[in-house]
Amino acid sequence: MIDGAEGALLGLALALYLFDAAQWLGADEWLLEQRHGGRWFARFGVSGWRLAHREFCLPNPLAPWRPLLRLRWRFETGPEDAAAVSAPPALPGVGLRVNAALLLVLIFGALPIALLGYPLLWLKLGAALAIYMACGVHALLLWRERERLGLDLGECAKLALECIACPPFALNLVRKLGLRARVASGTALEGLLAPDERRRALQAMLVRLREQLDVEPEGTPRMAQLRATAARLEQRIGTTQEEEQFRE
Repeated sequence: MIDGAEGALLGLALALYLFDAAQWLGADEWLLEQRHGGRWFARFGVSGWRLAHREFCLPNPLAPWRPLLRLRWRFETGPEDAAAVSAPPALPGVGLRVNAALLLVLIFGALPIALLGYPLLWLKLGAALAIYMACGVHALLLWRERERLGLDLGECAKLALECIACPPFALNLVRKLGLRARVASGTALEGLLAPDERRRALQAMLVRLREQLDVEPEGTPRMAQLRATAARLEQRIGTTQEEEQFRE
């Protein structure tokens, strides 16, 4: 059996991992998550519940190898005019993604099994050694990819040190590297999302825009801008739906 101290260690590792993975999004922010076959999916926070004006969003804890992009759009102008660099994002390579999957297995698979192997101390030491070796590989792979990912020496050293010092934080490295990229919302909608996902993203934006309309005083210039944006979003949703039907 895992005793109290060892159970607390596993609980702390899980808590640190989830804390580091969680994203707090503004109402005008959203995420893209790359999944099967390189396809991108839109992710939004919990609508209708906010803490300090931020929406909670937790990426899939069982898939730390999936890159994330963080995007922003403006209520007054819509997603097309969000100011950001529109170049294709530089994403972590296959090596970092595979190593992230290995780390997940080691920390939340091999380590609990080793702790259950009490009093076989060599199992515990072997699991710990494997975890820190994988963290070291993470740091080395990060160093090799630093130029392609646009990391300066300071940023690279900070992330590498974080990987070595805290293995649960190392699990989120692929996500953190993706979140550094800057992609315009309009570029993402048209260039990265399939029509069904594009429609779902636009609908989520429209929900948040209507929340802004509910609290904006009547007759203000911003109210007119919000209504114009809502009309454009509704039109785009209809156009996207027609694209889906045509493809079918």
